[in-house]
Amino acid sequence: MHYRYYKIQIRSFFRQIIIGIKNLIKWAPTIWRDRDFDHAFLEYMISEDAVTNWDTAEGQKALKALKICITILERRNNSFYVDLVDDDMSFKQLDMIYNVEARDEKILGALIGKYISWWWD
Repeated sequence: MHYRYYKIQIRSFFRQIIIGIKNLIKWAPTIWRDRDFDHAFLEYMISEDAVTNWDTAEGQKALKALKICITILERRNNSFYVDLVDDDMSFKQLDMIYNVEARDEKILGALIGKYISWWWD
């Protein structure tokens, strides 16, 4: 009984190693290309050093969208929505704050989806 149990455990262990190696191979290109697009990167994209052409009408729309995204991300990073909550608030007021946060999330997703290719340098 014990021999069979250990045989199954060893077989399972080697399967997990094989699956892990396959996952490393599968995801290696994605991990290699991954970059940290943080606040400094967003500020760079707005600066004149970026090669994106902000002078065109479409460029101005993309720049405005980028600034809106930065504002929303700063709100999320700085607990803006949580700081609006007060102990004396009604459920209606709390619901309004929740709706503003949900709206901002939708706007952020829509703008990223629409302008992400514009922002790539």
